[in-house]
Amino acid sequence: MRKTGWAVAALIMATTLTFASQSAIADPSKPPLPPPPGASLPGADAPPAGVASWADLMARQARLDAAADRISAARDNNYTGIAISAQTNAITVYWKGGRPSAAASTAIDAARGDAASVQVLDAKYSESHLLKQAERLARTQGVTGVSANVDGSGLSVSVASTRRGGPPQADVPITQIDTADVQAAYSRWDDSPPYWGGAVWQSASGRCSTGFAIAIGGVSKMLSAGHCGANGGGASDGGGQYMGTISGDTNAYDTLYINTSSAGRIYDGGVGTGEFSKPVIGASHSYVGNWLCTSGAYSGARCNEQVTAVNVTIWVGYYIYGMVRAEQVNHTNAVGNGDSGGPVFALSADPNKVIAKGTVSAIEPQIDPGTRVIRLQATLDNPGHRLLPGMFVDAQVVLPPGADVVSVPATAVDRTLYGDSVFVVQEDGKGADGKPKQKAVQTFVEAGPAFAGRIAILRGVEAGQLVVNAGQIKLQNGAPVTVTADAALVQPAAVPVE
Repeated sequence: MRKTGWAVAALIMATTLTFASQSAIADPSKPPLPPPPGASLPGADAPPAGVASWADLMARQARLDAAADRISAARDNNYTGIAISAQTNAITVYWKGGRPSAAASTAIDAARGDAASVQVLDAKYSESHLLKQAERLARTQGVTGVSANVDGSGLSVSVASTRRGGPPQADVPITQIDTADVQAAYSRWDDSPPYWGGAVWQSASGRCSTGFAIAIGGVSKMLSAGHCGANGGGASDGGGQYMGTISGDTNAYDTLYINTSSAGRIYDGGVGTGEFSKPVIGASHSYVGNWLCTSGAYSGARCNEQVTAVNVTIWVGYYIYGMVRAEQVNHTNAVGNGDSGGPVFALSADPNKVIAKGTVSAIEPQIDPGTRVIRLQATLDNPGHRLLPGMFVDAQVVLPPGADVVSVPATAVDRTLYGDSVFVVQEDGKGADGKPKQKAVQTFVEAGPAFAGRIAILRGVEAGQLVVNAGQIKLQNGAPVTVTADAALVQPAAVPVE
């Protein structure tokens, strides 16, 4: 598969990203270069046994998740955990004492309409008890990880190899799952074979990003951008380890491949923090309206990029054919310098797996970090030829007024790899005293620009709704809350001393 991309800065400071489509023909006299014989993306994972497709599995899982959410929302102090199996269409609920609350029992009965099997099993310990023990144990020197077993049987603990003394102690059973230091043996900036997409590689031409693993004649290669190296040259990873020679460099499609051991996975998440990987389960063409993501070694994962044009030809000192243009809809950078060759992908029905769409190519122009100047090309009338090459001019960009939006304090937005969310306070019936009760409901939102300590919310929250702006880490979806006046901290008259 040969797919490439090009990034330029758009007038509104967004970055326009262009990727090639295998079937795109920008010039009938110059047909697209076909992939090498036998080229394919290795490592495509088949769905689990007994499941027709990933789409079927994810649809079933979504139903089970919704049912589990309703059960979990009705938890009491004896709740322990829930396990689901999308393969067998089953839900298992663990409850200390084996007798869920009345509200949970109602939710469990309703869940039997969504699952082939729903069973409730007795647990020895509740979730709240296990989490308290886990929090204490996590502070023990040498403990690198603690988790509460979903069935309530106790805790699973990992410890560092340098820990001295006996196993960690708690008032619940402990299973020591490993004795190892927690460290990454590889990363975007120091990958190791078999190489993944989205990592740094370097040649005499500079540093770029790896794209996707391909197979040619049954031998794995790593796809990247053609301008990042030349045929016969050498390639090294970010840590300086030699990867292999460069082949297949083609200007017309800005592609090359590195002769090195590669695997069908790409890095996702940030750069140096929050890094993880996802398997590539296939490849597909791009169509106008497609939503895409990029994952360059310098910028990390960036999404919300929508295809706006296909069959594009660009000129970068030579022609590159069969491109696809995509724009970052939030008007933020889609890619940056060093991301050339990095993977462009779409999420599959299972968001933990990706579908290859192309690779990022040249990125030009850029914002000068010193002057904050961006190069643009404009077409305008020039009556009398008063404007001549080399002249400097002052230009004004008139943007349409923005629509009114809802905004919330910046502290109210919880930003994670899986999306932005806030906790919205909603009514939850009345208590025994007849007064209204309230609960916190986690709501995913589309966040917009930030200004003066507030963030615009483009979708997900309406004007007038109450949101939690502090202490979200202590909340769970559906947790009861009480609205109180905002009490600011008061500086003490004297600093206490011991």
